[in-house]
Amino acid sequence: MSVHFVGESEKSEERRFWNPALETLPLGSLKELELKLLKAQLDYVRRSPFYHEKLKESFQGTASLSNLKDLEKLPFTIKHELRESQKAAPPFGRHQACSRSEIKRIYMTSGTTGTPTFVGLTKSDLVDWIECASRSYWAAGFRPRHWVVSSLGAGPFIAGTTLEGWRNIGCCLVPVGPGRTERIVDAFREGKADCLSSTPSYALYLLEHCEKAGMDPKVLGVKKMQFGGEPGWQEGMRSKIESAFDCVATESLGMGDISVDFWGECEKQNGMHFCGQGIIYPELVDPDSLESLEWSEGAVGELVYTHLKRRCEPLVRFRSRDIIKVTGIGCTCGRPTPMIRVLGRSDDMFKVKAVTVFPSSVKEVVGEFLPRVSGEIEILLTHPATQTKAPVPINVECGRDPGDNTELKNSIEDAIHRKLLFRAEVSLVDFGSLSRSEYKSRLVRFVS
Repeated sequence: MSVHFVGESEKSEERRFWNPALETLPLGSLKELELKLLKAQLDYVRRSPFYHEKLKESFQGTASLSNLKDLEKLPFTIKHELRESQKAAPPFGRHQACSRSEIKRIYMTSGTTGTPTFVGLTKSDLVDWIECASRSYWAAGFRPRHWVVSSLGAGPFIAGTTLEGWRNIGCCLVPVGPGRTERIVDAFREGKADCLSSTPSYALYLLEHCEKAGMDPKVLGVKKMQFGGEPGWQEGMRSKIESAFDCVATESLGMGDISVDFWGECEKQNGMHFCGQGIIYPELVDPDSLESLEWSEGAVGELVYTHLKRRCEPLVRFRSRDIIKVTGIGCTCGRPTPMIRVLGRSDDMFKVKAVTVFPSSVKEVVGEFLPRVSGEIEILLTHPATQTKAPVPINVECGRDPGDNTELKNSIEDAIHRKLLFRAEVSLVDFGSLSRSEYKSRLVRFVS
């Protein structure tokens, strides 16, 4: 199960799948493979002090695993445990399972949800990360003929491995990074690049940059955009970006503790396909009861991951906090795995009485009023955000020509109440007054 490199016997431009043997494996055969790998991995992880203690009461050896459902008998792993593990035994923690000499790359997480943590990779771990990214980007239709500009601050961060995914599938990569929009514009206009890898927020930032400069975004010649880095984005945002740039936009999903992009959307745009077959085992659980859920169209739950081959910091039943909706099982593109859309993160969501609200869902409703609004919002909450009272104050940035402000405010409040079932107090603010991000947008601001 080695990484696939360009130059193998297949003609890379003509392949529908990056790794056909695994990406088209029938679900029954995939489960057999996953069970085999899981048994070996659970024996392996117990060499770490962390899992030796954590699993000693629930895992009695591979003989106790007769099917994948038996994995549900094992305890979850949460982010706080990893931070405490690394404090106790820095830098990689008590869950390090390989020797120091085997570690060949070290990253730090961004620390978006707390203290940054160290991520170590062995040679084989790195190969698996690159393989996941390669499958994800290939599914989106990227091929060796494409020139991809990356606006991600990837170099020293986990996203740096995404660059190796682009290289591996044969694309010409132009890694510009954040804060250099003029250089990105030049890369398209003068260098004739034709694809962009960024966050969706940056694509909107680039669009506004072009409009401010009096430039038609279509002159950049962007044909494909690949988005990641933000949990949950809206179809209204996709439509706006695709129309403005005359391009096709798809999304991908990864997470630092598990792997770079291992969910990737094909050009059917019906959700992200799971692309980590044979490397990662995904579960779906109810975020409140933590009971396992079936992978079925329409199911909503939290993603939980178990590494099947990880050597340095293998995780078992790691709660991602990503809340997703299953948009389908299998696709006309030929991939039989589930497809998902991210609704938001459980550590971002808040409740108004008994109603659970994701900030990304609020942005999606507001986005229905484009171009009367810019699409930028700011939800004002007291900390912690688990419970708040109605009406929830929300700043909504006007578009360049919002029309009647009173009517617009009332319409947005009515739409939020009708679709999300809570009352909002909308304040319309001038175009350009809310902060923009060249990386990840923050939709919530905590106020006292």
